[in-house]
Amino acid sequence: MTIAIDVTGYRLSDGTLQTLRFSDDGFVTLPSDTPANAWYEPRLSAPPHFARSLFSSAQASFGAAQNTPGEIVLENSDGGVDYLLTDYAFDGRAFTMRVGSLGTPFAQWAVTASGTLSDVKVSDPTTVSLVVDDRQKKLALTQPRPTYGGTNVLPAGIDGTANDLKGQYKPRVYGQVMNIAPKCVNTSALIYQASDQPNCAITAVYDNGVVLTKDADYPDLATLQSTAPTAGHVRCFQGYLRLGSSPASQVTCDATSGVSSAASCCSRSRSTRA
Repeated sequence: MTIAIDVTGYRLSDGTLQTLRFSDDGFVTLPSDTPANAWYEPRLSAPPHFARSLFSSAQASFGAAQNTPGEIVLENSDGGVDYLLTDYAFDGRAFTMRVGSLGTPFAQWAVTASGTLSDVKVSDPTTVSLVVDDRQKKLALTQPRPTYGGTNVLPAGIDGTANDLKGQYKPRVYGQVMNIAPKCVNTSALIYQASDQPNCAITAVYDNGVVLTKDADYPDLATLQSTAPTAGHVRCFQGYLRLGSSPASQVTCDATSGVSSAASCCSRSRSTRA
């Protein structure tokens, strides 16, 4: 079996994308293949190795997964791929690894790995390594989310003030949550926000752990801002709630976005990114 790797690189000298082809045994694709008559240079010094563990510890049955992205190590004792270090950039560029038998149509070769690269480096004088990107790093990125503008002119507004919420992320509920602390978006009117999404329903509100009497939900946001509940009661609208009197201590609530499965929550999170 022969390993063939296609790598996309950005060539700095002319600002173009180039497809670079390497293999463990040099070969040329068939005239009928796609790509046709393509030369795969015999540069792979060893089969690339990629590993993934379901959990970060071999003894654990919980916790984060762990990847070992690995490297594509190219033989360079003759200096034949020095140009990769001086004239190419690979950060975020794609690669595809295939395995097959010489003489078999290239389209029938099995794709055994694909992904993106993060860098190119030299570990010793005889090799050049293309570093495979760890896709899990993308999960650690902060996604764009709406923040409070701090534009309240009290007693009006539900955007916080410059001295309390300005610049803070607005909360968001996925699935069902219990006993969360909503943001107080208007300290004069005692209006709180548990989620910035209209699909949120607040099912219970607590003051220092004591459940408050929940009256009928408001019909709209304007009514929530203009009409206070009875003292000791609470009324809600979507992800907002308003108290009828000052709380004794910490205000918390239970809420749901109407979906509960992990797949539904992930799908919802993708569709509601601001």
